[in-house]
Amino acid sequence: MEKSNRVTAVEPSDDMLTLGSYNENIILYKNSEILSQLPDKSFDAIICHNVLEYTDNRREVLRQFCRLLADDGFISIVKHNKYGRIMQKAVFDYEIDSVKKMLNNENLTSVKFGEIRIYENKDLINDSDSNLKLDSCYGICTFYGLQNNDIKFCDSWINTMLDLELSVSQIEEFRNIAFYHHLILKKQKNIFTGKNNG
Repeated sequence: MEKSNRVTAVEPSDDMLTLGSYNENIILYKNSEILSQLPDKSFDAIICHNVLEYTDNRREVLRQFCRLLADDGFISIVKHNKYGRIMQKAVFDYEIDSVKKMLNNENLTSVKFGEIRIYENKDLINDSDSNLKLDSCYGICTFYGLQNNDIKFCDSWINTMLDLELSVSQIEEFRNIAFYHHLILKKQKNIFTGKNNG
């Protein structure tokens, strides 16, 4: 993607920075405070995957995303789905203490990234002061995390599982128990219903 586009990236974690490779088309910052210094409507697409759970200023980040997004652009967010995480923690990991915390709306902790603040899809709209609308929502890892690891080494498994995941990604009942949600957000269009005779 970065070969044909100008990419601005924010990555505060030194550990994560060592995993990536970067070229001259990528402008890299280590602190999300840079967002407030960038010009309005300067991005056609904003990608924020598996990040907002780990920030303590989600509302401010979303407000900046709204400001930075071009009118015809989109925001792609991948987030933890509370009910999918509960399924995996109970069935696959057998971490009953974590399940009880999530059922009580308590935060969890990640060894690498600290506190995990799980939030609902609707919180994205509320936190953005209603400047965003949900365009589409997909379930990710509906079955993957519940599969026995031994079967994942079969040659045909990954393609078969991908086909299965895609086939249920927009079926509400399966999406509700997927481990992640992939949301596409767009700006609300201003609708004027009257004339200013003023």
